[in-house]
Amino acid sequence: MKQTKLFLLVAILIAAFSSCKDSAQDLSNAIPSDAITVIHIDTKSLLKKADYKPMQNEMVKKFLEEQKQSASERTKKEVGMVEDFLKNPNSIGVDLLDDCMMYVGAKTMGIIWKINDSKKLKETLIKDFSMPEQLMSEEDGVTVVDLDSRAVACWTGEKLLVMTYSTGFYRYGYDNDEMPDLKTLAKKQIKQEASESINSNKSFAEFISNKKDISVFYAYNNMSNMWDMLLSYSLGMRMNDPSSKLFAQLKDYLKDISAGAFVSFEKGEVIATNQIYYGTSDAEKKYKELSDKITGDIKGEQLKYFIEKPLILAAMNLKGEGVYDYLTEMGIIKYIEDNGGQRQLAQLGIDLKSLISNFEGDITIALNNVKTITKKSYYSNYEYQDTYPEFTLFADMKDAGSVWNLLKSKIAEYDRDSSFVEINPNSYSLKLDDYVTGYVGINNNMFYFTN
Repeated sequence: MKQTKLFLLVAILIAAFSSCKDSAQDLSNAIPSDAITVIHIDTKSLLKKADYKPMQNEMVKKFLEEQKQSASERTKKEVGMVEDFLKNPNSIGVDLLDDCMMYVGAKTMGIIWKINDSKKLKETLIKDFSMPEQLMSEEDGVTVVDLDSRAVACWTGEKLLVMTYSTGFYRYGYDNDEMPDLKTLAKKQIKQEASESINSNKSFAEFISNKKDISVFYAYNNMSNMWDMLLSYSLGMRMNDPSSKLFAQLKDYLKDISAGAFVSFEKGEVIATNQIYYGTSDAEKKYKELSDKITGDIKGEQLKYFIEKPLILAAMNLKGEGVYDYLTEMGIIKYIEDNGGQRQLAQLGIDLKSLISNFEGDITIALNNVKTITKKSYYSNYEYQDTYPEFTLFADMKDAGSVWNLLKSKIAEYDRDSSFVEINPNSYSLKLDDYVTGYVGINNNMFYFTN
C-alpha cells in the first residue's frame, strides 16, 4: 500500500505540471474571502510551451523500467498503474489537465482542482489507495474524508478541495482553542458562492482576469488582519508595546491594498510583471504619496555594467531621506534606539540617519550565474562538486566617499586575518572561501559588490 501511494504521488506530481483551462473563477469560489495569498497555475499553458510529454521523458521511462526489473509482481502491477496514470492523468477522476489553484489564509490553506468524475475518484481512493469506504461521508452532494488529524479532502461533482491548517495558525493558535473544524469549513467553502469567496474582492477579480502562466495574488489587508492573532504569540508582544503600535501603523498603510505578481515563459525568456490594486481611492492616494516619498524613477544606468543578461535582476530607485523619515514616522528608528541598536552603531562610528539618507538613486541587485566548482574535502582525500551563486550589487549614493572611508577604517581595525586585500584606493578583494573571491568598492558615488 505504501509503495502504491509513493508511485501515485510521484505520478501526480508529474501530471500536476500538465494542466489548466479557463475554470479559474469557479475554482476560486472555494477560496475564503480572507485568503492572504492565492496562486493560480496555468499548467496547460506551461506544458504546451515546454512540449512536455511524461511518457516520452527518458528519466521517467528509465525510472519505471528499473522498477519493473527489480520489483515483485505486486510492485510491477503498481508500476503499470502509474504508467496508465501518466498516459491519462484525468483517469483518476480529477481533472489535473485543468486549472490548479492554491491559497494560504490566516487559519487554513488548500489546493483546488476541477472534478471530471466524482465516482471514479471515490473508486480510485478505495481501490488503489486502500481507503476504507466508511471513512468517507456524503451529505448534500459533498463527500468528505479525513486524510489525517490536520487535513481533509472534500469534493462535489465539480471540484476537489484539499485543506489543512496554516502553519502559523496551527503553531500559535492551538493554545487559544481557536482551531476550526476542518470538515465543517471545507464543506462550507466548496459550496459557497462568489459573494462569500475571494471573488468578492474586486481587486482579485481584476487580477484573475489577467492571469498568466503563474499568477500570485497578495491581499495585504488580509495579511495585516492576521498579525493581531499571531504576532503576540510568535514575538511575545503585548498590545501596549511600541512594536504593536508600529504594526498598527503599517496595517493602516496597507489597508485596501493588494498586489499581483505574474510570470510568463515566452520564447526561452522568463517575463515577470507586477500590479498594485487599490480597493478605494483613499488607499490609492496614500500608497502613491508614500511611493513618491521613498522611491523615484529608475534611471537604469547601472545596467551597462552587466556584460550578459543575469539570471535574475531587480532594480529600484530609492530616496534615502524619505526612507529615513518614513522609518521614523513608523517608529522603527525609535524602536532601534530603545533596544540598544543606536549605541552599538555609534560604537562602530555609524550614524543611522546619515547612512540611510546617503542612499539616493538606483539600487540594482542581480544573480548573474550559478557556477559548479570542484572542491577538496577538509576531512579526507576526495573531491566533490559544489555550486555557488555569482551576485552583483550596485547602489547610488549622495556621498559614497564618506561610506567608503568608514568601511576602510573598520577593515583596518577588525580585519586581523587579512581577508581584505586593497587593489587600489577605491576597491578591495575579499576572500569569501578557498574558491570564491568577492570585490567591493566605489566608482564615483556608486557603491558596488560582486563575486
